Amino acid sequence: MACSEVTAGRLDLISSHLGLIDIDLELAAQLGGTTTLEASKRRFLDLHSCLRRALDDSQFVSYDLVLIDCAPNFGLVTKTAIVASEHILVPAKADYLSTLGLDYLVGNCAGLVEQFNDFVDHKGGTGGHDPIDPGFLGVVFTMVQIYSQQVTLAQQRWIDEVTAASRVPVLASRIRNSSRHFGDAGESGVPAMLRSGVKDEVVKEFDQLADEVLGALELSSGDHR
Repeated sequence: MACSEVTAGRLDLISSHLGLIDIDLELAAQLGGTTTLEASKRRFLDLHSCLRRALDDSQFVSYDLVLIDCAPNFGLVTKTAIVASEHILVPAKADYLSTLGLDYLVGNCAGLVEQFNDFVDHKGGTGGHDPIDPGFLGVVFTMVQIYSQQVTLAQQRWIDEVTAASRVPVLASRIRNSSRHFGDAGESGVPAMLRSGVKDEVVKEFDQLADEVLGALELSSGDHR
């Protein structure tokens, strides 16, 4: 766990590593091997709740906010993150393929929540699990191309389309593409915004996003994940 002190608080970072490259397959293998429907439901709930249980541990309950970064797929790791979360924030690129996937994501999340809660409610509950109800906080468009202080017309088209038609609200914040900030962030192992020594336009956009997200979370009480 890496720790970096910031103004008026503390940020802890738990990073991924290559040893988890096959974790989806390993988790999927654990879903099998049961002989009864009841055992299958218990296995499903236990497996999908593994991250939820971990975050309920005493070392995490004192955090004001827990952010879980997921891969751009709907594998088992992503599903465990959704089960553990109260809110879902969707970063998306303003192009055809990224916006096409938004409605599929909404449908897949709804199906997961329905299945999970159906198993919980079956015969008065299974294994002491509680129902889940994660809500979509919104879509934030990233890797945005800026020209003359405006989003390019090609990308603005997709932003407008999602704003008008998607079932997920679109946040006002935009994060522009910046090879200077993000190009070698993975190699350094330090989040781009923690490496920036100046408050340029990209840093200001992240500040705006943080303010917008925290403002939306103020509508809810308790810990946020």
